[in-house]
Amino acid sequence: MVWFRDYAAYCGLSATHKQLLAVVAQIAARKPLLRKKLGAWNEAAPVSPACAAPMWQREPLQVSFEPTGAAAPVSFTLTGASAVLVEEDSESQ
Repeated sequence: MVWFRDYAAYCGLSATHKQLLAVVAQIAARKPLLRKKLGAWNEAAPVSPACAAPMWQREPLQVSFEPTGAAAPVSFTLTGASAVLVEEDSESQ
């Protein structure tokens, strides 16, 4: 879990250990701002760690998750009480 201001980001396994999840929560909120499936988890060949530590960016407020073995990180922009998936276009790379 990685903290930034009053937000916490976590990348790990679901309770059933079948899915890899990205979770972002705010301290005062009752529900997570984001709970997104990043992919299926292979219990037969587990990878440790499942993800690199989430990376925060200040402007715009954004968090990136990078599952181990993934081609590219998955980023979300936090806006108010929600999170939006950031789509990377080929021109900006």
